[in-house]
Amino acid sequence: MKPSSKADVENLDLSRPFDAVALGVKDRVVRCRLLEGDGEFLLRARGLWDVVPGEILTIQPGKAWRFGGFPYLSGTIQSSRLDVEALGLEPLGLEEWEQWDPEEQYWGEEDEGLEAWQKELIAQGPRPLFEMAQVIPGEDPDDFDSDPILESVDRKEAGDFRGAEDILMDTLEADLRCLDAHSHLGHLWFAHNPERAIRHYRVGVRIGELSLGEGFDGVLPWGLINNRPFLRCLHGYALCLWRTGRFEETAKVFSRMLRLNPSDNQGVRFLIDSVRAGEPWREDRSMDMHTLAGTPAFDWPTDAGEYILSVLRDRGAPQSERLLAAEYFMAAPPKSTGREAFGDAYAADLMHGVREERPGASHDDCVATALELTVRSVADAVGRWLPPGPGHDLLVAGGGARNPTLMARLGTLLGEWTVRPFEDEFFDGDAKEAVAFAYLGWRALEGLSGNVPAATGAQGPRVLGTVTC
Repeated sequence: MKPSSKADVENLDLSRPFDAVALGVKDRVVRCRLLEGDGEFLLRARGLWDVVPGEILTIQPGKAWRFGGFPYLSGTIQSSRLDVEALGLEPLGLEEWEQWDPEEQYWGEEDEGLEAWQKELIAQGPRPLFEMAQVIPGEDPDDFDSDPILESVDRKEAGDFRGAEDILMDTLEADLRCLDAHSHLGHLWFAHNPERAIRHYRVGVRIGELSLGEGFDGVLPWGLINNRPFLRCLHGYALCLWRTGRFEETAKVFSRMLRLNPSDNQGVRFLIDSVRAGEPWREDRSMDMHTLAGTPAFDWPTDAGEYILSVLRDRGAPQSERLLAAEYFMAAPPKSTGREAFGDAYAADLMHGVREERPGASHDDCVATALELTVRSVADAVGRWLPPGPGHDLLVAGGGARNPTLMARLGTLLGEWTVRPFEDEFFDGDAKEAVAFAYLGWRALEGLSGNVPAATGAQGPRVLGTVTC
């Protein structure tokens, strides 16, 4: 974008409303750019919490002044609207790669059959494949820690919601075309205010669409990383449509996503039938939606869980097979481990191995390898130490149970077993450790042993802990 200039607010006609583009909201002011003419100014007005970057504000001005050399206005925001074409933005670049051939696409296991949407895409034959340019102001490609989106994610996970939002607002003030900033602003509001979140997602979608033009029928695969911000905006937009009961619109966006990204790394194929059937959004879907989206995604900043099984196989398997030869995985149960074996050093070695094996591998490739390693280690242990599985259930607890890609992959590798979340049979799996310690405490109060000598190496049963009054 061209460098910004300061608006000549002293010569504005303060007697009548005018339009301005909202660039960002911080510290009780909105940074705006005049829609007609040029120049930026800071607006003080009521209702700033409802301003979304990229929307056009109709402002009834009050007073004009300068402070520190920068122009300020006070006034009233009469209305807001979205008209991306009027913003004068240069469309993001769109690079054509090669033809996408459905005959070369992985559509699942041969015995699984094809869904109707897959058959339709196959019948239509090859289509051109593109990668959309990504804009991240302030990012240094040689310094991973310079990414403002990841910094915002870190702030959010540390509980600093306002700090996370401020970073995203700063990014959009520098360039409204940063689609990832729009998507992550949507993520911030997704759980609590979908009506506001959808506006952030919609701005990102519309700005991305400037690059596609009317009648775009190409493929924007998730595997080309720069396509992901636009796909994340689309996904968040669709989920908000669903949450607000707009089923027909949701189904249209989901269908479009399947056409744009036939690999469906975001899991739309698992949701679209529910939407078409008019099933309402349920709050207990939130974690699944976030995991599939990567997105709402502050919970999954590196998009863990978004790789479908084909990507896991193609990219993750070779390195994970080498890692499975580690001593711990070969040892017989009972056993336990922790960060002393699988800490920072192990993660660094895993990442080094992936990039050594596949030069140019992304962080997502490393996450895919870690996920594949996890499911293969579990499947290998089940096959080696447990009886054959027909009629048996494998109950999964912990963070991995919230990751549908991990659960699906376990189900594939353990075909004879029924893989289910722990809470399907018992209580919330997140409470398992708390319940275990409560049980050990009860046994101590009753004078009962709380250890398994074969596992701990003790010479016999022991009452664990002490009771202090």
